[in-house]
Amino acid sequence: MKTKTLKLLGCALLSGLFAFVSQAQSVSSTPVGYVTQTIKAGTGTGRSFSTLALPLYSPETSGQVTSVSGSTITDDSASFGDLSTSSAPYAVKITSGSANGKYFTISSNTGTTLTLSGLSGVNSGDTFEVVAVDTLASLFGDPSDGVIVGGSKDDADIIWILDGSWSKYYHNGTNWVQDRRGSPVNNDLPLSPDSGMLISRLSDQASSFVITGTVPSGQSVIGVSSAGATLWSNTFPVDVELQDTGIQNIAGLTSDDTVYDISSGSWKKYFYDGTNWREQRRGNPISDDHIIASGSAILIIKASDSGVDGEVVTEPNYISTL
Repeated sequence: MKTKTLKLLGCALLSGLFAFVSQAQSVSSTPVGYVTQTIKAGTGTGRSFSTLALPLYSPETSGQVTSVSGSTITDDSASFGDLSTSSAPYAVKITSGSANGKYFTISSNTGTTLTLSGLSGVNSGDTFEVVAVDTLASLFGDPSDGVIVGGSKDDADIIWILDGSWSKYYHNGTNWVQDRRGSPVNNDLPLSPDSGMLISRLSDQASSFVITGTVPSGQSVIGVSSAGATLWSNTFPVDVELQDTGIQNIAGLTSDDTVYDISSGSWKKYFYDGTNWREQRRGNPISDDHIIASGSAILIIKASDSGVDGEVVTEPNYISTL
């Protein structure tokens, strides 16, 4: 099962179909459910930003690494099918060892091997899950689904993806295309379960859609660039306080580095003073308990180049409530 959007279905109907399975189950079970995501309205003449993360995911099988060679892992007991189709991509989520919580995209595979993009830190004996990955087309659909506004780049919703630098995508009424020379088609652009996005909307109508999937039970690990911007996403189906994100533990973080959150409708800025998170405004009030909403994302801006990329490790503290 892919983490699938259910367009235009009301929550009243969904509540009869899905619920987080918390009653009469232990935390060792695998809860499934749904979350509702909303794209904020613009004004009709001015654009508004929403942030989006994927707080549910879709594990399809699991295994244990028998050996690692270069960018390829082997599981001698596996029997993998085709996991590298561009329109239906997959990734591996490591669930133990030093890379626990990291995702690696599957670029090719055989029945017992998986070749992974950017593989590092994985060793024999580590456990993993094979996870279905959404694309622009599978997550947002097309304008007829009622989630995304299509058209020209001046009128359509713009999806901003940060991967070293910002890239922009929109639906032109026929395909998802990138906003650059030639407008290349990108229906199959993969959106990793740990990715975050910014959505810019001009239309004065908001829209909502529902994502179904499995509740993550392990830690989240998201890489942070040594300089410039990183988009950190809340990949858990609950709100998280800023002090519980783990962002303050980034190697080399200083009070000059800034976190930007737009959940209130305008960008608010926060910094860590070595002891507490504070909002960057008059008085610099302590903001450890500032809420990062489930399914949202925030920007981390490094003021200077520390020379070393970092990581944010966030624990699923909500597990005790299931």
